[in-house]
Amino acid sequence: MSLGISAENRQFLDDAIASGAFPSQDAAINRAVSLLRQRQQAIDRILAHPVPLPTLPAILEWRDQGYIAVRGRRIGLHLILDRHFSGTSQAEMEDWFNPLTPAEIEEILTFVREHPDAMRAYLDQHDTLTRLLCDDTHRGPSMEELRARWQTKFGKPYAFPQDQTTAKETLEPDASKGK
Repeated sequence: MSLGISAENRQFLDDAIASGAFPSQDAAINRAVSLLRQRQQAIDRILAHPVPLPTLPAILEWRDQGYIAVRGRRIGLHLILDRHFSGTSQAEMEDWFNPLTPAEIEEILTFVREHPDAMRAYLDQHDTLTRLLCDDTHRGPSMEELRARWQTKFGKPYAFPQDQTTAKETLEPDASKGK
């Protein structure tokens, strides 16, 4: 039976079976399907019962993708809320969200200050959905893993060159050297 899985996933599956984590390929696939169903059920529950929110000010709008954003901009309310609730000052927010005017940021922050519980609940729900929807299985190796691979391959830890140059220096050769 062809399952249509990638070589990388096939190797992961074979390694999991060989390690004894699963007694068979069917058991491994059944567990994966079960986990995917559980994740989808959690997403469906959240989407079926969104956090009740007050009427949005004119500067904010619901997007078709199911999130709130600044009207006419691609700045999600969750980004502003995350900064606000982490203690970022209004001046720092003006720098961070520089496409917005100070008056627009003040209008959004006034709304947030008037409805802190609803805004926290919205941010929590958004973060939960993001965690459920993001697939961490295709991330690359960590720095620790890359260093361990280097050590295994070359028999010594990776050492940075003594004459490190920045990426800009590497990409833009010194014009005076060419003359």
